[in-house]
Amino acid sequence: MKRSELSHAAVAIHEQLSRPRIPVVVLKKDGWIECQRLVRLLGIAEARGWYFAANRIQQRLLQATNNLREQLTSLRDALSTKPRTAPSCSDLHADLTGLASEFLQVEVDRKRRLLSVHTDAIAIEGVELGSFEIRLYWEKLSHALSYDIEACEPNPASEHAGTVHPHVQNHTLCEGDGRNAIRAALNEGRLFDFFQIANSILHTYNPDSAYTRMEDWDGVECKDCGRAVATDDECSCEACSTTSCFDCTTGCTECSDRYCYDCIGECAVCDMSVCTACSRNCQDCGETCCKSCLNNDNICEECIEQETETTTEATTEEEESRTPNDPVHAVLMEQAALFA
Repeated sequence: MKRSELSHAAVAIHEQLSRPRIPVVVLKKDGWIECQRLVRLLGIAEARGWYFAANRIQQRLLQATNNLREQLTSLRDALSTKPRTAPSCSDLHADLTGLASEFLQVEVDRKRRLLSVHTDAIAIEGVELGSFEIRLYWEKLSHALSYDIEACEPNPASEHAGTVHPHVQNHTLCEGDGRNAIRAALNEGRLFDFFQIANSILHTYNPDSAYTRMEDWDGVECKDCGRAVATDDECSCEACSTTSCFDCTTGCTECSDRYCYDCIGECAVCDMSVCTACSRNCQDCGETCCKSCLNNDNICEECIEQETETTTEATTEEEESRTPNDPVHAVLMEQAALFA
């Protein structure tokens, strides 16, 4: 980059930083929409009794609310920050010169009032995420959100196209513990420090504050609970071939193959899970039963027991009704009386 461009940028940024701060309320709605989506999924999981899935969704909802809280906190800090003292043009020029020697690429767009740097390629836990462009809009330095992050070679998480880094979603960086340092650097006009801090966060991975954990990065979305399914937790329904997580599928008692909840039923006798291929309808009552609960004539155990009880009761009643009128019985009773 030419020295003249750096000088012009330093002057423009100095003029911007010298202006009185009038905070502008800027709050992205993506975080709130994500919270609403997870609340809906949580309600579905609880209603269907998918308690393990509900627990996982609840954890993701907690993270989403934490991210939303960070945005609100950043906005609050911007509204309550004391007026800053603008750095000199020479200090700003030194920062820009330092950026040019520190990063692969530094760009100044005076028309858009944009200063950006390109990081090196980033890989986290074996997943190639590519390089990132950190873009600072110096006209918005008084705003809560004056910068964003753009993936140069996006490799987004499978569950959310806007998540291009475990700590970047929809161009917004989850600052975590670096939030205060970033706010202080921007408030004081320390541009070199700001870009260094943001770059350091991009090279760091904290699974507890990640939009998507790296183990779920390349997974697919479970059709039932909606969470990302890692490769080692992925199950394909034997009937409809849809992908679900292990906890949202059930194994058939007879064949042990796994099915989604829509493609498996329960035996009317033993209540065990049974697939269509391993179940039959009872010839008497018509209920679906597993093979183990049916005899060779496809009659379930309950119907057999009920038929046996009915037959036994009918035989007993018949014997009791016939005994007093039986002539043989009467002769025997008379002979017994003679010998008495």
